[in-house]
Amino acid sequence: MNLRMASVLLVVGLLAGCEGCGNDAPTATTGGGQGSSTGTETTGGAATETAEAPAEADPGAPPTLGLSVEPGFEGAASLIVENRGSEAVELSSALVLEREEDGAFAPVSGIAGLALRFDCVQEPPECLTLVPGAALHPPPWNGMLGDAQCVCTRCADAPTGTYRFVVTTCGGGHRVTSPAFTR
Repeated sequence: MNLRMASVLLVVGLLAGCEGCGNDAPTATTGGGQGSSTGTETTGGAATETAEAPAEADPGAPPTLGLSVEPGFEGAASLIVENRGSEAVELSSALVLEREEDGAFAPVSGIAGLALRFDCVQEPPECLTLVPGAALHPPPWNGMLGDAQCVCTRCADAPTGTYRFVVTTCGGGHRVTSPAFTR
């Protein structure tokens, strides 16, 4: 037997002896055998895709936040977010403005640049942390549609009505709404 043939036989032997070693591939069964709950499962000769729904992560206890709104000049509204809990809170910088229509609140469309942010100089981070006792005073909503917070280059007055802000935790596990206010 030459060296090449011996090498091939060695590799084949190792692969045969290590069936499934380090292999996390889904398993398949035929007839009534047992298989994995994910991947491809064969039953009675027909293959069907099966998958378990991924377990959703527990978002934990809701944060203890205080949201308040201070009316401003010409329809502007300032949001204040306070962490009233004993643990730091990770908040998404995505700030949602909702308007009441037919007795229910719905997100306002046509708003850009509205965010939980420290100022109008820097881009807001994706998430920000509020330590216990901290209060965030982001730049106010200017009462406009379009560029709704810092610089108003493409904007128009938002319609009068009842509004509220919605703050979410990073990952979206919890949402907290401000008191309703009118514009």
